[in-house]
Amino acid sequence: MRSDSHKGGFDLGGIGKGWCIDQLATAYKDICGYQEFLINGGGDMYATEQTGKPYTVTLTHPTQPDQYIGTVDLYHAGFAASSPFVRSWVDKKTGQRNNHLLSEQAVASYVVAPSCTEADVWATTLALAPHTEPKPHSTLLIDGKKAVHQSPLFSLFT
Repeated sequence: MRSDSHKGGFDLGGIGKGWCIDQLATAYKDICGYQEFLINGGGDMYATEQTGKPYTVTLTHPTQPDQYIGTVDLYHAGFAASSPFVRSWVDKKTGQRNNHLLSEQAVASYVVAPSCTEADVWATTLALAPHTEPKPHSTLLIDGKKAVHQSPLFSLFT
């Protein structure tokens, strides 16, 4: 038996949406026979192709949602982004800013991977631990106003 001082939590938010999108993509391919589609699950995505060409996704700025920072092409791949800025709030009692990641990191991450589940897991992981190496996935990490890591797949506006 463990004591109350060892309580912990397990949050499937880092994989749940990605996994659901992958299941839907499998159904589209195997059951419906669709070859070309884009599934957008609120920012986590899976894309096949558009007449042999990739889907181009525009990347939202992590702290200014009405601005865009660049694009990434998706071709039979999953995509996810994670940021402590998107779902954050100020505690009325303490005045402290909190976020859904429960992290003090100020890094936004964007990840392209073979599946949406992998992209979802890595986007959350990199937002929490930006020095982690997610090889072989393509990644973009934004710290403040600058890219601290950028895979060639990502095109940033200048």
